[in-house]
Amino acid sequence: MNSIFIGIIVLLGGILYFFLMNRGIQTISPSELMKIIENKKVRLIDVWEKHEFRSGHIPGAINFPLSQMESLKKKSSAWKPNEHIYLYCRSGSRSAIAARQFRKLGFQQVIHLQGGLIRWKGPIRKSK
Repeated sequence: MNSIFIGIIVLLGGILYFFLMNRGIQTISPSELMKIIENKKVRLIDVWEKHEFRSGHIPGAINFPLSQMESLKKKSSAWKPNEHIYLYCRSGSRSAIAARQFRKLGFQQVIHLQGGLIRWKGPIRKSK
C-alpha cells in the first residue's frame, strides 16, 4: 500500500515538474511554422550538432548545437528578450531542452517545432 502511495506521489511530482519546466514554452505544428516562415523572417534555430545540421536543415535556420548552450549567453546578448525564437531538432526532444535554456536566459517568446524535422514536410537544405 505504501509503495502505491509513493508511486502516485512520484508520478504527480513528475507531472508537476514537467508542467512548470515547460511553462512559457509554446509548441508549433510544422504547417504553422511553414506559414510563418513564408510571411516573414524569423529567428529559426536548429539545435542539432554541426554534422547533423549539414545533413539537412530547414532553409534559413542557424545552427546552434545543444551541446554549446553555455556559449548562448554571448551570442544571444544582442537579441531582444521579447523576440520570437523558433527551435527545432530531429524529433523535438533536444529543442524542448534548448527552449528551457532560452527561457532561463529571459526570452519570453520561445517556440519549438512539434515533432521536429521528422514531421517537417517543407523544404530541406543540405550543407557541405
